[in-house]
Amino acid sequence: MYRSAWSWHENRIAPVFDTADTLLVVNSERDKEIDRWFVHISIGSPEGKALCVASHHVDLLVCGAISRFYEAMVVQQGIAIIPFVRGNVDELIAQWLAGAPLVPANAMPGCCRRYTIPRTRRNRYAEKRWNRP
Repeated sequence: MYRSAWSWHENRIAPVFDTADTLLVVNSERDKEIDRWFVHISIGSPEGKALCVASHHVDLLVCGAISRFYEAMVVQQGIAIIPFVRGNVDELIAQWLAGAPLVPANAMPGCCRRYTIPRTRRNRYAEKRWNRP
């Protein structure tokens, strides 16, 4: 059995995990959903939020934007993360269970370069000038 948590806001992926207060936890086996339930995670500290997610024995967290500090806290609990995802949660879960990748098709705006868009000459100049990868 595999347990995934989806950062939830009004049936869509919450845009920022750091401020999200609800997770949709889904139990699945192979390509079938077994059950799902909501978990409220309105805990102020990053450590508390990561521990709350881990207390539900989650294997994977799918979320929108996430700060590096929150990401580190969640990964430290042994939870894999697919960040910078957007879209309807039910459609994304169906896509995930079918074995299709969630990114780059459902990547948040501005995050596509991380997955598919090759670097242009102009982007290389900015990276060199500002020391950004």
